[in-house]
Amino acid sequence: MKIRSTATEYGFSHLTDYVKTGHGSDLLTVKINRNDLAHGFKSFTEVGRDKTADQLLEIKNKVVKYLKQILQNIEQYLYNEEYLDSSPTCNP
Repeated sequence: MKIRSTATEYGFSHLTDYVKTGHGSDLLTVKINRNDLAHGFKSFTEVGRDKTADQLLEIKNKVVKYLKQILQNIEQYLYNEEYLDSSPTCNP
């Protein structure tokens, strides 16, 4: 997942509360369905036929909570200045 690779590259945490977020597992489903709808490959009927309204709401809630937790991780990373080089410097 792109968020995890970006987190690893820059050093902020990609970890979230799994119970609340599913660690973003629904993001790919949302992305694929969104693209299929946008490009006319599928209709709303086709995309929504396998999920109840409650299931769709739960997916939405998990995705929003996941993204909020990732943003909190980034805020913490910036606030703590974790992007700065912490290696010891040589002072001759």
